Amino acid sequence: MHIQISDKIDDLFTQVLQDTLGVDDGVDLVGDGRYASIVSNAMRLYIDLSRGYRIRSKKTIICTAIYAALRLAGYAITVNAFADRVGMDVRRLAVCYRAMQRVLGLTVPNPSLNAYIDEVVRWLEEDGGAQDRYTDVDTARLKEESYRLAGYVNSMMNGRGFNPAGMAAAIVYLSLDERCRKAVGIRNLARITGVSVVTVKKRIEDLKALLNGHVQ
Repeated sequence: MHIQISDKIDDLFTQVLQDTLGVDDGVDLVGDGRYASIVSNAMRLYIDLSRGYRIRSKKTIICTAIYAALRLAGYAITVNAFADRVGMDVRRLAVCYRAMQRVLGLTVPNPSLNAYIDEVVRWLEEDGGAQDRYTDVDTARLKEESYRLAGYVNSMMNGRGFNPAGMAAAIVYLSLDERCRKAVGIRNLARITGVSVVTVKKRIEDLKALLNGHVQ
């Protein structure tokens, strides 16, 4: 059931979610089964946090509620990537997100490496207005190859810590053929995953070294 707060806030929820997911303006986020539960959950989080946390900017709470709802729904979006997509100061978002977790007792599971890969591929499919750049990208094959490389990484790292967002960007990059790598670009993968270009380049070199050691 859709929770309605006010037309102005409802419109802001819709705009932020469209910017975050890269979906077209014509998509009915409330009526579409893929997004309806996210919208309802985000609005509940917004209402609950508004009661227990005082902040001047309603948009900050709205963005935080949507970010939390997306993470709870399994979307692997970093704070940096989300802030970039909605044009928000990342520090303000991070502070409000931590406050939400504390005030509401919210526990959000960490996404898997495959979940970050899913998010990169999804964004390449739905990046609003930019799809023409990726017409040569076979996303089904890309996801299959990326999962295969992720399996190697998980087995070779043997539970050792690594940044899953940066590693996902590197995996997707190396899973693309040469022509598609140029079309997608390292800088764009860094933007999608919310990590620096330097981090993506380092993870690419780390992944090459891992794969070379695996082959040998």
